[in-house]
Amino acid sequence: MYNAATKFIAGALCVLAITSCNSESESARAARLLYEEAGKANIAGEPVRAIALLDSLKNAYPAETEWQRASMKLRPTLIINASDQQIRAVDDSLLVLEQEHNSLQSKMKVISNAQLVEPYYVDAASYDPQFMNSTGIQPRVSTIGQMYFLSSANGGALKHTGFTISCDGESVQGGPIAYDGELNYRIDGSEIVTYPAEQSDAVGAFVKAHKGSPMTLTLTGAKNKTMKLTPKQIDAIINCYDYSHTIMDARQLAFEKERLNRQLEIARSQAERLATQSGD
Repeated sequence: MYNAATKFIAGALCVLAITSCNSESESARAARLLYEEAGKANIAGEPVRAIALLDSLKNAYPAETEWQRASMKLRPTLIINASDQQIRAVDDSLLVLEQEHNSLQSKMKVISNAQLVEPYYVDAASYDPQFMNSTGIQPRVSTIGQMYFLSSANGGALKHTGFTISCDGESVQGGPIAYDGELNYRIDGSEIVTYPAEQSDAVGAFVKAHKGSPMTLTLTGAKNKTMKLTPKQIDAIINCYDYSHTIMDARQLAFEKERLNRQLEIARSQAERLATQSGD
């Protein structure tokens, strides 16, 4: 993997060592040692550490032009090796996420009908088509992977604006979402509140972290209503949270891979240009 880079670095180190003399200044010696250590790190399969060493050389010894020039020539090779390494790591992570996504998807149910702006996913085992006529919370996942909650209250005139989940002396909160007729609306004795993805993700993380412990749900508002979350409800929250993250994390990794590929192409072009200049 590092054969070409090894030959280049070994040759460069050899030439520079021969041209260096015992009378070099203290700063020149320090810069040289950083350069040599960067070359060794790259040969050892640690190009990211090698780049960090060149960064230290650049920042600490700007006046050592000989080693600054040598670093500039070496840097594209290190970036190529680091990019290749990081792309492989991203691919490995994407493969793991794909396997997790496929496993979780079998536990999800897509809800789609003409009245919806867009479809959404719910936990299949706990799905209640009459949720809007009940009292409690329901986790959902949008088609782009965002997790969000709905809370529903019926018959109690709670005028609720949020909810709290408590466990082991700790708690997490959804809301408050002020009554506005949209995210928080009331009709025929029913109250429905929709919570943003940021709050919902924090709730999902809390529930997952406390899995295995009893949890209490409290709808909060003009009046409060408290109930126990069943194991099935807890699993539904965790499944939606995990499913959401397989989608969102995979998207972020795809962006990162795209960035690394651009970085790799730029570094290859720089390396080819430097090689051509050296041959002139």
